[in-house]
Amino acid sequence: MAEALRFTGCWPPLEVLEEFPNWVLDGDDEYTLRPEDQQASITDATDYTVAAATLADGSTAPAILSLAGGKVDAIDIYVRQDWWGLVRDYHHKTWRPLVQYWLPESERRPVARLDDSQVFPAHIVSRLPVEDGKLLQLAVSAATPPRRWKRWRMSGVFSVLTL
Repeated sequence: MAEALRFTGCWPPLEVLEEFPNWVLDGDDEYTLRPEDQQASITDATDYTVAAATLADGSTAPAILSLAGGKVDAIDIYVRQDWWGLVRDYHHKTWRPLVQYWLPESERRPVARLDDSQVFPAHIVSRLPVEDGKLLQLAVSAATPPRRWKRWRMSGVFSVLTL
């Protein structure tokens, strides 16, 4: 079954993510995902892994962590029946909303609102541990953007902790 699962340009359905938490890019195609061969822990080969987000209002939501070089560089949280994307700004050590500028406006996903007090601050924990047995944990909260950041109205504070 896992060999037949391929998703291009979209996240797998929630019920598929429940069964297969780890995902990798399918060969040279940077837009197609397939389940990683092993599903017991997050490995160096894992490109995406499922997590749970505890939102500010106390509810939980599915999340996907995008990994690059062993670090989380993007988060997608399933909020209000759609995926809200956040990308890591390494220079400012913050999270910023993902805006799909490359798509026509009618095809873009909703933009994450870091000032949404029902969602942020959010605490995100990976479902699977990394190979040393620890879970990935992240906190994303609303913060005031740096003055020189005129194009961003909201920013987030980032930290990675391990249990």
